[in-house]
Amino acid sequence: MIYAVRRKEPSDRQAELVRARQILWGRPLWWMHSVGLTAALELRDEDGCEPLATEIAAEEVRHHLLDFADHPALAAAWRLQRAQIPLIARTAGHGPLVEVAQSQAARLSAAERLKAPPNAGHVLTMAVRNVMRSHLRKLDWFPDTLNAAAEEAESVLARLPIPPGEWHGPLSDPWLQSWAEYSPLVMCGLAILSGRPLSDDLLDAVDLRQTIYDAATSEHEMLRRPAIPLAERLGLF
Repeated sequence: MIYAVRRKEPSDRQAELVRARQILWGRPLWWMHSVGLTAALELRDEDGCEPLATEIAAEEVRHHLLDFADHPALAAAWRLQRAQIPLIARTAGHGPLVEVAQSQAARLSAAERLKAPPNAGHVLTMAVRNVMRSHLRKLDWFPDTLNAAAEEAESVLARLPIPPGEWHGPLSDPWLQSWAEYSPLVMCGLAILSGRPLSDDLLDAVDLRQTIYDAATSEHEMLRRPAIPLAERLGLF
């Protein structure tokens, strides 16, 4: 997103930001909102980017720290992903990830294997991304429909055992068990904001500051780590 905007002339950057916002209002996987937040913060005050860069940044700050509470459809879609993504990952983990990766590698040329060597982590990541995207595309984009799908995914996830094999995912969070304890969306939002003091003017709302304070005093280190310096900077302690 940053590159797509910056390669445009300043007079064309608003249009590019409008396209980016339309993508975020569509059906992207949740981490695309973190990409959008990071990009919007970086583009603030650049030639041709205002006021839309700040508008997008402010929206995405609230989306991250409040789990999309301002937008019922996005909140329901996030609830669905928070259950469905671990469900897909664990279902795949009960299968032959290593063997599938080896089979894929055998069909590639030596040059292709050097460029993008398939491994169990790649197989798992692609399975999660492709299945989740396909599922979102098939659903009517209404809160009731998305929440019903989320309830079903939560029910199945609660009954599915943790795979006994090695975790091959990209994060040090085996089988995404932490997702049931705290929101990875909030965690990512805190991490993005913690390193960007120039975003502090977007954090005046009481509900946002309460989320930051709660995270800074949480039992979970992954929330405390980015939230404490942010809370100290905002004078919440």
